[in-house]
Amino acid sequence: FNSRVIRKLYVTGTRATWNKYDWQLCKSDVPDPMEWNSDECGGADDSPSVAPTDSPTPESQKDCEFFFTELSDYGETPYIEIKSTCPGITISRDLSVTSWKEYGVTCDVNLKGVRVPDDGFIIICANKIKHELDFGGQFEIVDGVLRDLAICDIENFNLLAYNGLNSYAILDKNIDCVPTDCLSRDCYTGCSDKYVDIYGYRDSSLASSPYKYDDCRVVRITEYPYGLSWFEPEAWEVVCIPAYDASSHPKDVSDPRKWEDIPLVLFFSEFCNPSDAEAKRYIELYSPNKRNYKIKKNLIVMKWEGESLTPSYKFQSITGQTINKNGFLVLCINWYAWDEDVCTLQTGYNGFVSELFWRGSMSFILRLSFLMIIFFLLYIIIFRQAVTEITTLHWPNVKTPLQIAITLMSTAYLA
Repeated sequence: FNSRVIRKLYVTGTRATWNKYDWQLCKSDVPDPMEWNSDECGGADDSPSVAPTDSPTPESQKDCEFFFTELSDYGETPYIEIKSTCPGITISRDLSVTSWKEYGVTCDVNLKGVRVPDDGFIIICANKIKHELDFGGQFEIVDGVLRDLAICDIENFNLLAYNGLNSYAILDKNIDCVPTDCLSRDCYTGCSDKYVDIYGYRDSSLASSPYKYDDCRVVRITEYPYGLSWFEPEAWEVVCIPAYDASSHPKDVSDPRKWEDIPLVLFFSEFCNPSDAEAKRYIELYSPNKRNYKIKKNLIVMKWEGESLTPSYKFQSITGQTINKNGFLVLCINWYAWDEDVCTLQTGYNGFVSELFWRGSMSFILRLSFLMIIFFLLYIIIFRQAVTEITTLHWPNVKTPLQIAITLMSTAYLA
């Protein structure tokens, strides 16, 4: 209010999350529209200092966001990636990362006193040496600064044990404490732990849930650049890529210290058209890198009819459909012919799937039958001419078809 903020000149890239250090606040300054050649204030008496004058306090950091962006369980280098909107600060709030495992086991890592790196990411890994060996040599230039993606900030094996089955939360402990006059050990009342962000369920593991990510990784969608105190599955994507297929999808492998959207990979894997059970016709699509994923883009399944070079005006939208926990999306005619867990989208007996197979198969059969007739006629003409020439040259006394057949069989037998 009654001020202006200027984007720092070195911040030339777009940002999915707000970072207050990307901007300079200038109070009572002279505006300069249509110009961006300086990120310094005009030197007014009321303008703030660029460098902080005091040590960070919990109160000064209350607006700093901390949230998970990736939980990776690929290979032998599991890690947790946390994004902060206040890079460069030393955390003075009583923050901690908690994991809930099977059988009620809980582990904590304290973040108080940890310095947030300049890129805003905090990486917690199970083993620093393995992490650096696995991601060594990976660098990225951001805003003209070279960043090493192999750096692990905190090492804690116990927190990440059974990683793909754990629930995790960032807690701000001892919030709303009120001091009391007392001589006992606990001189505070009303203390509580605030959930800053969470993936999974409080006091429970993910072992029996569809959101586990063992041998996979879970990535936060960039549309949620803030912490959520409750678990929101819509904010996450479970990404699973087999090791042998990782080279085909380089953006789907683990990428510490980076936060990007994962592109959807989806293709046809089966067309089924049983002749004795029309209700069981279906089209199967498979995604190698999405699990429990709701399709948000405007995707449609199209078809071509006959020999037309242009697609049919009839299509089937799959926007809003969910790829299941195994990566499949199935279009079927009738749910009851299979199961609701097997068939993702029912199109009906007069719908896209039924009509697709009927017209496609008839077209194929008609073309195949026509070609067979032409081939048979040519075969008769050529064979008859060849037989006539052979018999005229070699067996001039043979005249009837039966005699020709017997003569040919005898010749073949003797040969």
